[in-house]
This record gives sequence, structure tokens and C-alpha cells, in this order.
Amino acid sequence: MVKKGLSLGCRLEQLEETLKFAHTAGVEAVELSIEQLQLIFNGALHPTRTEMAVGILRQFPFEYSVHQPRSLDLRNVRAAGAVNRLFSSVQEFCSMIGSRILVVHYEKESFPQEEQLLEQLLLKAANRTDQVVLAIENIEIERSGKVADLVRRLDHQQIKMTYDLGHDFLASAYYGYDQLQAIESFKDLVVHLHVNDNFGNYEELRITNRPVYNAMGTHNWTALGRGDLHLPIGWGAIEYERLLAPFKGFNGLVITEVLEHYYALHTSEIISGLDRVHRILKA
Repeated sequence: MVKKGLSLGCRLEQLEETLKFAHTAGVEAVELSIEQLQLIFNGALHPTRTEMAVGILRQFPFEYSVHQPRSLDLRNVRAAGAVNRLFSSVQEFCSMIGSRILVVHYEKESFPQEEQLLEQLLLKAANRTDQVVLAIENIEIERSGKVADLVRRLDHQQIKMTYDLGHDFLASAYYGYDQLQAIESFKDLVVHLHVNDNFGNYEELRITNRPVYNAMGTHNWTALGRGDLHLPIGWGAIEYERLLAPFKGFNGLVITEVLEHYYALHTSEIISGLDRVHRILKA
């Protein structure tokens, strides 16, 4: 069964109010940013803050997924122990709230030593619990097929794939491959979908100079129509009917990752975009 959801990033102080908004919007699932809730200190869950968060989350009927913090860099050879502890704490939080999906970024393929660490930490995490699936997400700085290759290579029932259509729309244009063919090649690995919109115009600063890319800010990139814009579905150029066709019959969460500042004024458009995706998947 497909469940429609919103990605929500908020501070702990705003969590209850934000979840009330999602409930009013009529969605069935919520993806949480554990980073913005700020629940982890020195690799461990803070007991008081975590208890507060869990208490609030249990008041609502949502199915939850959790998005990794940016600090979870699985290729960080110099801090492998600290990263592993952080990973374990994020998984613990998932278990506490009944989240079956933990979204983990693939980022960009690197040197053999770093790739080996990535695989070791993923397998170690996958063997810690059979309650949480590690859903590796394709990012626009790398080909989506690299994620599929990793998942197949590790061959673990708790390691699957989050497919982000917006990221792959950009990556396929930049790296020169057919997005639909890519989807057909790994659709069986996908357990979680991220949907939003952009114009398919790659911004190379995302790879060549990330600090400048970040400093430019969302409004600049939106005006230029470049990069991973996280727009409501229908605002950009992604052909959802065509690209979602291989996923008909999909069973899982479909999370729209739209920038928070669009929610207040454009909730109805955001939800109608989710409804559009839902209709395609059920057709």
C-alpha cells in the first residue's frame, strides 16, 4: 500500500505544531530530520530530549521514516568509530518510534579505502537490527546505478534503496544516461521514494565548490532554475507519468521533499502533487 508523506525539518520546540500541520494536510507519513531535532550529543541520544520527541511523535498516527544527519559520513576514515556510534544511535531512535526506514545518503564514490569503510559500516549497522531498513539514497552528484551496484554487492535484506527522482533527473542529464532505463534496471531494489521537482539544469558548483554553492542560497538557484530545488511537483520539468511508470504497484512510503518555506502558502499544491504521484503508482 502506498502511503503519502511529507519531509519535515523542525526544531524540537516546533515538533508538535509541525506534526499538527501535517495531520491537517491529510498525509499518512512523515519523514523526520533527526539532525534538526538535535537529539544526539557526542554520538549518543540525549535522554531528556529524546523522551520529549518520542512522547510527541506517539501522539500522531503517522508512519515515520528518518533521514540521516549530515554528520553521518560513512566514508570518514579518520572518525570511523565515532561515525559508527552515531549510526547506532540513529538506528536506536528509529526503533523507538517504530520507523522501518532510515534514509542514508550515498554521496559520491571515492577512494577504495573509503568505499571499504562505507560497506563495513553499512553491514555492521544492518546486522544490528532487523527492524530498520537502511535505504540508500541516490544523490545528484553520482549516478544512481552506483547505489544499485552497492546494494546488490552487499546483498543484505536490511539494505535497500531510496530512489530520489529529482536527484536522478539532474544526474542523468549531467552524466548522460537514460533515467528511465536506469529505473528499470534497479526498480526491484527500491523500498522508499522521494519526490519533488526541478528543471533538470545541473549546477556544477555542487561538485566543484560546495561552499560557494551553499552561499549562493536557494533563492538564487531558483531564479536561475539550476540545481536540486526541491520544488512542489508540477513547478519544474520532471515527467512524472513517464518516469514513475515502472513503479506501478509500488508498496511503501512516498515522501515529498519540498523546502519548508513553501508549506505555508502552497500546501494544497504540494498535496495535489502527492495525489498525482499516488494516482500514477496505483494506475
